[in-house]
Amino acid sequence: MKIFFLICISCLLSIDMDSYSSMNSKNITSSNNINNDNYSTFASTSNTQVLNSFIEEETYITGPGDVFLFNMIANSRIINLELVVSPSGDILIPVVGTVNVKNKNIKDVYKIIINKCNQKYEDAYVYINLIKLRNFKVLITGNIFNSGMYVVSSTDKVSDLIESMFESNTVKSNNLFTNSISTTDSLLFSHLSNYPRNILFNKDVFLIRNDSIISVNLFDYYMFSKTNSNPILQEGDIINIKESNRVAILGEVNNPKRIKLENNLTYRKLIELAGGVNNTADKSSIKIVNYNSLFKSTKSEINRISKIDSRYRSDYDESFLSSRLRSDKGVLYINNYKNLQKFLDTNISKGDIIIIPHKVDYIEIIGGLSKPGTYKFNSSMNVNDYLILAGGFSEDAKNNNIYLIDNISGFKTKIKISYKPKAGDLIFIEEKVGFKSWERFSESIKLGGTLSTMLLVFYNIWDKLESD
Repeated sequence: MKIFFLICISCLLSIDMDSYSSMNSKNITSSNNINNDNYSTFASTSNTQVLNSFIEEETYITGPGDVFLFNMIANSRIINLELVVSPSGDILIPVVGTVNVKNKNIKDVYKIIINKCNQKYEDAYVYINLIKLRNFKVLITGNIFNSGMYVVSSTDKVSDLIESMFESNTVKSNNLFTNSISTTDSLLFSHLSNYPRNILFNKDVFLIRNDSIISVNLFDYYMFSKTNSNPILQEGDIINIKESNRVAILGEVNNPKRIKLENNLTYRKLIELAGGVNNTADKSSIKIVNYNSLFKSTKSEINRISKIDSRYRSDYDESFLSSRLRSDKGVLYINNYKNLQKFLDTNISKGDIIIIPHKVDYIEIIGGLSKPGTYKFNSSMNVNDYLILAGGFSEDAKNNNIYLIDNISGFKTKIKISYKPKAGDLIFIEEKVGFKSWERFSESIKLGGTLSTMLLVFYNIWDKLESD
């Protein structure tokens, strides 16, 4: 009993000591916070800023929500404060007064505050610095799926706003076809994975500021680093997005361009305007991406079928959906030299994005082979020659079936060993799949058993009818 009593006393004492030490540490921390309040605030605010460059004091215009760190030494007193610009453009400085900094740059704001303090305290030493940037909303209007109000920072450019639109609406829609930035970007990105995104090739972007309209050219900004084509946003700005009458040419050309569509402008002429193709271009092929065909060609039929429960869809509906999903929507691909030469002299369609592909010099051969893999392309070699390089058919090859897989649509075509593949082709040798064969055999046994049972039932019924 005595031992139990001593243990309880010890526990109580330890709790009191822990509480005391905890309270003491809190008081010390609180005391430190009083002395370093402005420093901790500055650390927390400065760490939240994400900038791509230093702010220029002569060009940055202050506005409501900007925060300044203010330090003044006067009459043996030290004053540390955070000064916030009010919605009316005023800054209240305790024991000094109010100053108005509306439409003033940072350098002018510093001068105004220092002069105001010196009027009150002639011998005052004043130090001031901008530590937190304001946020505000910008309206996006026009012919775009994601219009509305967006929160931006006072250092954001138009491209930053477009990127935030893309990120916030990437997973909003599960439709097969939707007029959203994510869909259009993904379509082009699948053919030019190393290309800048969010350029809005099929749109024209305008910045409405006060009574002026500023043209925004994201293509020139991303491609040629023209910063004047991508202005910094300000309060009251409106981004207006319209359907574009421009076409673009990208890929393996000497000077990528995005220009207005003129009458009788052919694909060949546009390639010439882009400085011609370079040495890495595949001169026998071309890709045309057109968002208009993506959104308008089969949208109504897709919407009709999507409204029908999968259990009640006809064979036609299921076949249409399957075919639409397998095809490369909104892309025209020509990889025949003779057909290409005729095509280049036709007129460009509105909204076309012409891609000159990179020249490939390999063949990929996979499946039932001893050494599947990638092999150097040789225009004089046929499939049989590549089979020899790959070590011939393996034991798993099924009936020596050879297929050519289209690298655009994914469709397969059965070919002979005498076929001469083109650069970039994928050759597939069908393989035996053991578990599939067993599954089919099992299904056959089950089907046979079911049929036998049905025949036995019919026989019994027939026999009963005859005996009657």
